[in-house]
Amino acid sequence: MTWHPRAREEQMPIFVAFLYNLILGLGTLPSKSEFIMNYMEAYYKDIKNEYFLYYAFVDRVSKAYDSLVRNMHFYFKLAESQKFSDVLLSYAFDIEAKQYIKYTRQKIICRVITFL
Repeated sequence: MTWHPRAREEQMPIFVAFLYNLILGLGTLPSKSEFIMNYMEAYYKDIKNEYFLYYAFVDRVSKAYDSLVRNMHFYFKLAESQKFSDVLLSYAFDIEAKQYIKYTRQKIICRVITFL
């Protein structure tokens, strides 16, 4: 999909913060459609009648959800494997350093850098 120029250039509100807040509010991981619907309602309901622009934003939100859920799954796989110590999933790492997961193996600190 080729994004609308505004959707391509827009600094969208932080996806990870929205997802974490939604998880806390719902008490569970929202479905992809729940996440998209809530995010778009919170930030972009005013452009709903601008079809191409609206769905360009929906596409970005959809891809962000996939990436965030994949990162959370990777975190749980690392933590549950018991091959690593100090496996951390940190909102602060993600926002400040773009490092989503930090873990230690044999006294070596490793950081996973993710991109949206």
